Amino acid sequence: MTDQMKRIAVIGNHLPRLCGIATFTADLVESLAQARPDCDVFAVAMNDREQGYAYPSRVQFEVAESEVSSYRRAADFLNIKDVDIVCFSTSTVSSAVPREDTFFLSQRVAHAHHYDLPHGLGGTGSRSTEGS
Repeated sequence: MTDQMKRIAVIGNHLPRLCGIATFTADLVESLAQARPDCDVFAVAMNDREQGYAYPSRVQFEVAESEVSSYRRAADFLNIKDVDIVCFSTSTVSSAVPREDTFFLSQRVAHAHHYDLPHGLGGTGSRSTEGS
């Protein structure tokens, strides 16, 4: 990460949703926030139910995982927020959005896996894939 990085968004299930990815995403967001106190680190939570969840303040946007238009709104939100990097900690995006329907993120994108935390964030090494 460069010193110019000011905003980091992590997209994934998030606590209090009960699943392993939610726990991982919450831990990742908190670890990144602690490692980079100069950055605005926040989550975009994936909702599996219409009423959503009572998310903590680090969750700044919610996506209805079965609605393609919700993904477009999330992309707009992230572009307006001018985030420097977007990290996907879920496979929901790739499985829920039809291949012929795309949306555009102007940020650098990283895909994190629960076993990919870098040494400094409590993991054994980083093997995350990156693309743009």
